[in-house]
Amino acid sequence: MTAEKITARRALWHQHIHAYQQSGLTQTAYCKEHKISVKTFSNWLMKTRRENQAQAGSGSGTQQWVSLPVPQPVASTSSEVCLRVRVGDYHLEIPQGFDQQTVAGVLRLIKELC
Repeated sequence: MTAEKITARRALWHQHIHAYQQSGLTQTAYCKEHKISVKTFSNWLMKTRRENQAQAGSGSGTQQWVSLPVPQPVASTSSEVCLRVRVGDYHLEIPQGFDQQTVAGVLRLIKELC
């Protein structure tokens, strides 16, 4: 395979991975919708994550940030909190009725960072 084909293939998979991350779908649902092998997608996802971790560890100074929509604040009391997530010094309290896609995005981000 030529270098151009490898670059094009890598770019295609990076586009799929970005679209998946923005979709809020599970890997299986995304792959089914786009007629992609789940195993192949998972392999590319892991490969991309390893590359990103290697770049972050190489001292390149580049970071990738993920934008998440923030709904209007909801007044809540501690009795309305239905889920608490604690990662190191960070605390996330999710009230009942919170947008499911936003929670999924936050949890995917936490998983990628840990």
